Amino acid sequence: MRAVWALTLVSLAACGGAGNSSEQLTVAGAASLTKSFTAMAEAFEQANPGVDVVLTFGPSSSVAAQVRNGAPVDVVATANEETMNQVVRADIVTAPIIFARNALTVVVPIANRAGISSFEDLDAPNISVAVCQPQVPCGAAAAQTIAQSGLSISPVTRENDVRGVLTKVIADEVDAGFVYITDAVGVAEEVREIAIPAPWVTTVKYPIARVTSSSRQQLAEEFIAFVTSAVGQSILSAAGFIAPEGAP
Repeated sequence: MRAVWALTLVSLAACGGAGNSSEQLTVAGAASLTKSFTAMAEAFEQANPGVDVVLTFGPSSSVAAQVRNGAPVDVVATANEETMNQVVRADIVTAPIIFARNALTVVVPIANRAGISSFEDLDAPNISVAVCQPQVPCGAAAAQTIAQSGLSISPVTRENDVRGVLTKVIADEVDAGFVYITDAVGVAEEVREIAIPAPWVTTVKYPIARVTSSSRQQLAEEFIAFVTSAVGQSILSAAGFIAPEGAP
């Protein structure tokens, strides 16, 4: 694993996949897609011998900014429509397709020293709460949920992405954190989940699109089709994602 742009880059070929002669496809995605898209890329490579999928992950806002700045990306996937619209307005991607949905939840450390047992407990004095930065989809979703609840929840830290929030919670550095359900599923043995009451739950839609300057246009379209296929949707479902509206 090596760093690129301030995002996280993973080349599956470097971990024992295709060799240097393979056809490379670069996919940039929101941090909350890390686990599911890693599995997605592995399945896509198995179905397409000779293809090397390179994955980059980071806050959706950073992913969108890097694509707008000309980063060599073939496919981009964000954690909300608003962020994807930034690259749509720049006229550098094809029409986005909604491939999954996610919902916000709250996690607390295993020890749960603050004794949090319900969402309303976050309104208690001296409860430390972590959220994402406001320009990041998970931060915007948290702000919306807090506003809808009417509770006096004042975050003590705003992390770059949802993985930063999880790190704080797992390390017991905060009493609670707002993350996506998929993130809670991924670390189920390291945190406890506190459900948000249904009227206050914020759901986000995940769009995916091909970058129009891609030199791997057909392969990029094939990857997008794979994500929306029955196989791809089963991978997303296993990670806790909700199927897009209208899906069979």
